[in-house]
Amino acid sequence: MMAGTGGWTPATTGSRNACWSGPGTVMVEVKKCAKPRTLAQNRMMWRLLQIMAREQDGGRVGGTSAEDCYIQMLEESGARVDYLCVPMRAVPNLKLGYRVVKIMELLDGNMVTVKCVEGSSHFSTQEMQDFILSIFDRLAEMGVDDAEVTGYYRDWRGSS
Repeated sequence: MMAGTGGWTPATTGSRNACWSGPGTVMVEVKKCAKPRTLAQNRMMWRLLQIMAREQDGGRVGGTSAEDCYIQMLEESGARVDYLCVPMRAVPNLKLGYRVVKIMELLDGNMVTVKCVEGSSHFSTQEMQDFILSIFDRLAEMGVDDAEVTGYYRDWRGSS
C-alpha cells in the first residue's frame, strides 16, 4: 500500500519507519541484541564487592555487606533506582522485578518504603566490563592495592 492512502503511513515526518493507521495499531521495532554479561564477569564483580565491603568495615563483622556496596555502585553507575511506598505484603512481588529490594522505613498501616534497584543481570558484556572497572577504580580510591586485588586486575585486563 502507498503512504497516505489509508494503509501504511509514515510514523514520523521524514522517517523510513511506517505503521498501520487502522484500529489496534501496533509498532514493532527490530534491534540487534547486545551480548549479555557473562558468569565470569558476575563472579569477578562479587569478589571485588566482597573486598570493598571488608575494607569499608576494617574487617568488622556485621557492618557493610557486599550487597550494600553493590547497591552503592549501581546507583553511581546510573542504574535505575525506584523508591516506592507499598503494603508489606507486596515486597515479595517486587523482588520478582528488581534485583535488590530493601525496606527503608516501616510506616503505619502495614506499609513500607522500599528502595528497588535494577541489577547488573540486565547489563551487556560491555556495560558489565565498565561496571567492574568502576569497582576497581573505587578500590584504588580507597587505597586498596594489595596483592589479591592486583592479581584480579591483571587477570581481568588479560581476559577482557
